[in-house]
Amino acid sequence: MKHLIHCLCVLQLLLCSVECQGQELQTQPNYSILSVDPFVSVTKDKVQNARRLVDLNPRYEQDWIEEYLSVSLVGLCDAEKRTIMTSNDSLTVDQKSLILQADYGEPLSFDITYYPDNGLSLNDEKHLSFDIYMLPDKSAMFPSDEQGFDTYIQENILSTLPPNAYQDYDITVITFTVSADGSIRNTTLFAEDYNSSPGEEIDNLILQEISSMPNWIPAAFEDGTCIAQDFAFLLGNHDNCVTHMLTIKE
Repeated sequence: MKHLIHCLCVLQLLLCSVECQGQELQTQPNYSILSVDPFVSVTKDKVQNARRLVDLNPRYEQDWIEEYLSVSLVGLCDAEKRTIMTSNDSLTVDQKSLILQADYGEPLSFDITYYPDNGLSLNDEKHLSFDIYMLPDKSAMFPSDEQGFDTYIQENILSTLPPNAYQDYDITVITFTVSADGSIRNTTLFAEDYNSSPGEEIDNLILQEISSMPNWIPAAFEDGTCIAQDFAFLLGNHDNCVTHMLTIKE
């Protein structure tokens, strides 16, 4: 009987040990790398398939408008300003051509003049505007591959963190730019006043390691023209409200 009790106690200790080890493995914080795009960003395919302004900008409130007075599109082509005027929200061949031929990285600005749909008999004309940006055909990439990036993060950041460094809604968000030559620039602790990170020492460590990454393969368009691209590195609880302040996509 004593032998049986002893065996049960040993078994219980082993189970507790395994459970504790499992909990330690689960405490490693989640991380991700996401591109940070301008508020309204479009691809070539999206432009080619678009028929109306709302197809370019899903946040465009077309229901606000009772009558269009004018729609202007302004962009740069070979550093020269071009303007196309139309009378409504339907996209024309000339508008699409300007968007697709515009200088890379420069905004294309829509300005809409209209009478609002507000039920009033006397309406003053209103204006609204928004910019769109063309996304590169190929996003910037870590010099080896995704696995190489994971290895870099594991060896230079995760392995140096104190046990259980990130708790509850803790998160560190670092934004940076991969410039047109692939170098890492503008490394910044995002929303520092709102960032609920474990502490300044850990933030500085992550800032240093992100800044020290090797040159990336830069973002590029189909013709080979390279362009700067912004990213965010998130470490910790991705449900933290800070993440909603970023215009990010996976």
